[in-house]
Amino acid sequence: MSRRRPQNRAGREPAEDVKRRIVEAGRAAGFEKEMARMLLGDEGRVIYVRLLRRPCGSAEVFGFVRTDGSFCGRVRVAATLRDEDERMVFHAVNMHGRESVPLERLGDEMRAVMREMSEVAAAREAGDNSPRTFGGVVWGRPIDTHRGVFGTGDGDV
Repeated sequence: MSRRRPQNRAGREPAEDVKRRIVEAGRAAGFEKEMARMLLGDEGRVIYVRLLRRPCGSAEVFGFVRTDGSFCGRVRVAATLRDEDERMVFHAVNMHGRESVPLERLGDEMRAVMREMSEVAAAREAGDNSPRTFGGVVWGRPIDTHRGVFGTGDGDV
């Protein structure tokens, strides 16, 4: 028995609204839009927006709108700050802690991401690559994450 594929238009308008609100929140915080896409799956539309902070930072916002148009009201925000040399991605600084952001608070959260990026970038320029914590949000390099909860590997976790 074959599954019926949802119509191409199903849930499109609510998803377009969510995508537009994500882009607006990013722009208001000082990011520029690199791409905003929607992918249609069996259950709904995945929204992906990539925002840039020049010269070498980015934020990605993910959302999901079901084919019936329902939306849980939350998005996931991920961010990365890296050297201009893309080959050094292993030493990039990634943000953890904004996995479930209410859409109505996204503007405030994106402004906080921009402030945090500025602080982390300034610390890195001063030679300090240690992880940074802002409330429940942690910025750290994958190499530190690999050592375990941003520890040094000496048992100090």
